[in-house]
Amino acid sequence: MSKINYILPFYHAVSDEQLPHLRHLFLVKKIIDFKKDLDFFCSKYQPVSLEEFYNLARNGFHSLKKPVFHLSFDDGLRQCYDIILPILEAKGIPATFFINSGFIDNKDLFFRFKASIVIDKLHKRGIKNKKDQREILQLNYHQKDSFESLAKKFNIDFDVYLNQAKPYLDLIQLKDMKSRGFSIGAHSIDHPEFRFLEMDERIRQLQLSMQYICEKFDSPVKAFSFPFTDYKMTQTFFREIKKLELSDISFGTAGIKEDYAKMNYQRIPMETMYSGKLTYFYQLVKSKIRAKLGINIVQR
Repeated sequence: MSKINYILPFYHAVSDEQLPHLRHLFLVKKIIDFKKDLDFFCSKYQPVSLEEFYNLARNGFHSLKKPVFHLSFDDGLRQCYDIILPILEAKGIPATFFINSGFIDNKDLFFRFKASIVIDKLHKRGIKNKKDQREILQLNYHQKDSFESLAKKFNIDFDVYLNQAKPYLDLIQLKDMKSRGFSIGAHSIDHPEFRFLEMDERIRQLQLSMQYICEKFDSPVKAFSFPFTDYKMTQTFFREIKKLELSDISFGTAGIKEDYAKMNYQRIPMETMYSGKLTYFYQLVKSKIRAKLGINIVQR
């Protein structure tokens, strides 16, 4: 394996507001901090589009003259259009927005977002029992129906939240983003954690979400980012993806690491309590230590 001469930072949203569906899941970057992150990345790396990164990856990065970065955003949240898009255009930075086909146009709500909304409601009632919060956050994809009983218990209407807050992008916004030169990729139908799914369901989630992308956006590169993580995705699974021609390139969330799966690349989660610069250097140091130990490659 060769030296990694690219980075792949990713976010979900950027906002100066407290967003109930996100605030109890991860730290959302403030606008000023996000701009600082971008300036730092640009000082060390050349920003490239998804198509450019894909072409570099296909030839093993042999034509690379300067280290590059490709920026991406998961979950298709409204702040990508309202806040992030103008910033990227002003700075001339391309990006890919990975969307869940089942959530576009605010048709449904990710179960983890429901968890955050429930916890937010508890906080507003002055209930801050950490054990209860942990139990709510530990509910998984296969237990998502539990949120309906929690909603009734705490007088929460998720449909009203979807209609009023409109947390997700709509198709018109996405098509406008595509027309302005940004890439749209798939992120599954409704955001399950793939390691807990049977093979048939993994394939269905990838296939149908990618079909939506191809039909709506005619994307030149079929890109997929794994919801949550690509942990425990085996070579058998990646061979099946290739055989069915479901994606051209895919992305995990393991930081600065190489991967035994061809055309699967690891991204850096940027929504930490630290600046983008510190998060980057922390990941870089970890990567170098792992490389010296011969363990900086995701095993499949």
